[in-house]
Amino acid sequence: DVSTQLGSPLAPIDVLIGDAEQPADDLVVTAVSSDQNVVADVDITVSGTGADRTITVTPQRAGTTTITVTVSDGVLTATDTFTLNVTTPPPVNTPPTIDDIGHFSTPLGTPIAVTAHIGDAEQPVDSLTLYVVSSNPAVVASSGITVSGTGADRSITITPVGVGVASIIVTVSDGRLATTETFGVVVTTPPPSNTPPTIADITDVTTPLGTPLAPIMANIGDAEQPAAELVVTATSSNQAVVANSAITVVGIGAIRSLQITPLAVGATTITVTVSDGALTTTDTFTVTITAAPPVNTAPTMSDLDDVSTRLGTPLAPITARVGDAEQPASALIVTAVSSNEAVVSNGRLTPSGIVDGGIVLTGTGADRTLTITPVAVGTTTITVTVSDGALTATDTFIVTVTAPTPPPPVGEVCGDRIDNDRDGGTDEGCGDDHTTCSDGLDDDEDGFIDEGCPPEAPTPPPTSDLLLAPSSPQPPSTSGDESQQG
Repeated sequence: DVSTQLGSPLAPIDVLIGDAEQPADDLVVTAVSSDQNVVADVDITVSGTGADRTITVTPQRAGTTTITVTVSDGVLTATDTFTLNVTTPPPVNTPPTIDDIGHFSTPLGTPIAVTAHIGDAEQPVDSLTLYVVSSNPAVVASSGITVSGTGADRSITITPVGVGVASIIVTVSDGRLATTETFGVVVTTPPPSNTPPTIADITDVTTPLGTPLAPIMANIGDAEQPAAELVVTATSSNQAVVANSAITVVGIGAIRSLQITPLAVGATTITVTVSDGALTTTDTFTVTITAAPPVNTAPTMSDLDDVSTRLGTPLAPITARVGDAEQPASALIVTAVSSNEAVVSNGRLTPSGIVDGGIVLTGTGADRTLTITPVAVGTTTITVTVSDGALTATDTFIVTVTAPTPPPPVGEVCGDRIDNDRDGGTDEGCGDDHTTCSDGLDDDEDGFIDEGCPPEAPTPPPTSDLLLAPSSPQPPSTSGDESQQG
């Protein structure tokens, strides 16, 4: 019996024949198949002469057939059979595949993650095996190579152990055939270690809307880089209150200034980020914008006129009228100060009130009263200030103090316009309201000169023995010695 795979050539089958009476060349050999589907008779060839004949069989399908070989001498025959078993050939096997893997470079201490994509035309990828080796164990040791995963994508993790170059050989096998892929790994000296930059804590701020925020300072630093190389940015969590475009970062070096312009009432969180190009650090603070206070205008005060008096003559009380657009007048504070305390002294504040002073302020509301008591002849400027607690208004006036009026001479009766003491003057020493006789002046400024004065006595004749008696008093005259002043 014979077995073969379909498609595989079957070796020729030798048949040894013979006959006792005839020579072997005269014998005829034939062969037939019992299953024409497996081997048709036309697919059986008998060749050769003499005693050694050869049968060649070409199967057409897998299966089993019986081949019957007959030898005949023309009268009698002899047969022999053998079984031919034709099997299905195994599928054709092709090598597995692996995609190209590029080269890698990494600093020492930084692992490399590699993905190897594999496949096979005849077998499921889960049955494939992946092998990875290094050409330079001093750079990449076997212990530094890890293969994981199933399916078409396998993960290769490479952890270098030294600086240099190594070739990594990746082999995928289906159990009979294998494919390899090689890629290079360059391991460089690692850079110096980098730590995150730093930023000092920034405190929360509050301001009324419309009031500019003072620049906010951010103190930054880095252990590896100069502060000038650090980048600072700032963002707002509430764009309606503070837009990102309303935040400006100014300055270089370790101190950066944040200039913020609020847009509306509310609160927002400002996030400040400092970066060294690889690592970052942030700090946050809250900006609260309150409603703007009402606009405050300065209080007002009426104009105060200059005053004068004689020393010892009280000044009439002076009224200062004060007001304010936002506050009641009773809430306003009024003060008064003398520039010359030798003329009018300032008050001294004690627990019991203002005492021992030449200026006394009384009253509440819109009308405040100043009572001023001079203490010497001279001039002083009184400055009156009204305050609403934030803004003030002032007005000044001058107090002039002249010498007191001297008392009239003994015997003179002021105001009667008579020369009572017969000294040639009327009401002399009685002040500016009276006339001094015989001085030729309009002393009382009433348009008349020496009014009410007695007529001058006539010049006596040059008689040495003549004694003149004093004349009797004369009533005031409306003509003669008086002259009207236009």
